[in-house]
Amino acid sequence: MSFWCMAMKIVVGGGVSGIVSAILLRKRYNNVCIIEKENELGGLYNSISCDLGVSFDHGSHFLRSTGIKELDEIILRGVTPRSWRVLGNLRGGSYYGSQLNKNSPFLDLRCLSRKIYYKGMAELINCTNMNVKYNNLEEQLIGTFGKLLTEQLFRPIISNKYYGCPLNELSVNSHKVLGLSKLLGFSAQATREIKKIPLYDEKLGFHSSSEGNSNLKNYYPIKGGIGNWIDLLKRQMINFNIKIITGANISQVKIEDNKINSILLNDRRQIDCDLVAWTIPTLAFLKAAGISTNSETEAIQSLYTSVYHFVFDKLLITDLHYIQCYQSEFKTFRVTLYPNFQRNGTNLFNLTAEVVSTSPPDLEVLSKIVISELVKIGIVPENLEPLYRFSDIILNGFPLPSIKLDKRNKDYLRQAKKSCDNIHFFGRGIGGYFTTNPILIDVYQRIKNL
Repeated sequence: MSFWCMAMKIVVGGGVSGIVSAILLRKRYNNVCIIEKENELGGLYNSISCDLGVSFDHGSHFLRSTGIKELDEIILRGVTPRSWRVLGNLRGGSYYGSQLNKNSPFLDLRCLSRKIYYKGMAELINCTNMNVKYNNLEEQLIGTFGKLLTEQLFRPIISNKYYGCPLNELSVNSHKVLGLSKLLGFSAQATREIKKIPLYDEKLGFHSSSEGNSNLKNYYPIKGGIGNWIDLLKRQMINFNIKIITGANISQVKIEDNKINSILLNDRRQIDCDLVAWTIPTLAFLKAAGISTNSETEAIQSLYTSVYHFVFDKLLITDLHYIQCYQSEFKTFRVTLYPNFQRNGTNLFNLTAEVVSTSPPDLEVLSKIVISELVKIGIVPENLEPLYRFSDIILNGFPLPSIKLDKRNKDYLRQAKKSCDNIHFFGRGIGGYFTTNPILIDVYQRIKNL
């Protein structure tokens, strides 16, 4: 029996892309419903608190404007100076070659030996091909940065530290997820000049976080964590009378005459619909619709993202907002230092370190390793014990960005689109984008064109 009398516009997936999709659809249609399998909305934008009254983010950290007025009116509604910090450009740092660069989040090539640095920079400058279609990440890195830097720099970090996979088996642009889209080289002034040439602007970063960024602003709550943003978005959905269903799985998608006419939930509720926005992996749709896939059924390798939350009673040594760790033998991927942008006025200093691995992490062992790395990086003093520590694995991490996965996702999407003409696929689940703002802009533009 149908749960609602009128056909709905259904959004599947309660992450940020699903929530924004639901609000955008509600601006055009009366009956909109969002379905999320977890008990809470938000996906990677969730926060937790400890007994000390300190909050930590359990995935993504910052809210950033998009520059699109209508979209920003949605994502920034309720974000006021009374309860949110306006951060502007984030102060990012990087750790590589046993040195902390406090000015830029990009990897500093000048930490290499002089011989490798000069030869590597010469190769980088001589890589002048633009708009080349590469078949894999190895080809892209060699074509963009040269063979020497690919071997001495990228392979140890990307293949050995993070992905555990040969570069020639990884998809194009998969290094960008790790913050390796641009490198630091030359002097600050020489970089400013050479970046005026588009070819080099794409692969060289400014030497300071304060340079070269757009006018788009970053935001963070004064109290609590980034999960507050999800609360604001949820309030919008409630005000728009969007139906919210959480803790429910889709057991069946019913298709008739090349159109989805209803969705059946695992609790046997049936929701009639005439349009579906699907923001979770496409394979889930094919299974629910009973569509056999042409691609291989071999399991795709997933990466494990674990988070390590700490509270200290001593001031952090650095005032950076976050630090990217490129040291290949270190486990730490990124560290977020909340007091440096939240400024909550307490004597408690909290941070979150993230680790990306190819096998299930031993949280207790890695927690101790991360603490020692925080000391070596220059974030906390030596012999400082945390007042609080908590470690966890982020369940909705991301799969290994392999060529095989990329091909499979495209095959799944092609099959899904052929099966019916009233479904639209958005978000990280279909591939193509990983970071939030490009995903939201894509969602906005495509829904606007429906």
